[in-house]
Amino acid sequence: MRNFAFQVNEDDVANVLASNWSRVGNSEGRSFTGMAEQIFGGLDFRAIEDAALMGDNLDQQTDYAYDEIERQLCLSGVLAALRT
Repeated sequence: MRNFAFQVNEDDVANVLASNWSRVGNSEGRSFTGMAEQIFGGLDFRAIEDAALMGDNLDQQTDYAYDEIERQLCLSGVLAALRT
């Protein structure tokens, strides 16, 4: 397995789910932690790392990584798209 400069983990996915709780599709009764465990392996870690590394500091890198995780969860249908 490749080592990434920015390490994302299941807790990060659970945090993104929790912060977007109103947009989470059918959780089938699972907790955000349980959902994150199931979703984690299907993420594009390279895209998350690339997004994170656009940030100048750890807080900004985390924000960018979470934005990318959110984008991927929208594409996969786990999160509903934002309404504008």
